[in-house]
Amino acid sequence: MKRFLKVLSPLMLAALCLAGCSNIPDEPATTGIENLTYINEVGKTVPVAENIGDYLGVTQPPKYLPTTHDVEFVVKSYYVYGNTVVTFDGIELDSLDVPQANVYGSVDARIMGKGKEKEMKIAYNAYDADGNLLRKNACMKADIDGKKDDSTFRFLFAVPLETVKVEFYDYAE
Repeated sequence: MKRFLKVLSPLMLAALCLAGCSNIPDEPATTGIENLTYINEVGKTVPVAENIGDYLGVTQPPKYLPTTHDVEFVVKSYYVYGNTVVTFDGIELDSLDVPQANVYGSVDARIMGKGKEKEMKIAYNAYDADGNLLRKNACMKADIDGKKDDSTFRFLFAVPLETVKVEFYDYAE
């Protein structure tokens, strides 16, 4: 029995030490909503005349009108990957000026507690106006090697044009 306690004591001490070194806050993360808008300069086409003057079969190029789109972001007060904890400082969406299938955006993040991870990952889902899933389990990742607590960095992400809601959540392997 003494031998068992001699072996078990250092293991329990090591486990307690590792448990006490967690960066994860005790209180659960809270969820909030952030609404953003982007402009799609080529979002809608205007009907054009079939022919130009006396040149039969020659059509005019399409004319585009800008459209405005609102996107709701579901964000938590912090995100955890491994033993690293980050919080969002701001989200931005890029406006579009050429035809494309995705809207691109960025998230400014700040490290609340740095673990041994060399990169930070956060997952997200994108939904359309009917609640259908457009992008499932997408992942944003950023290199955080060499960064310390309170360091800032940027995530980049892409969602389909029809997206009206994006939900961020902790990435799980």
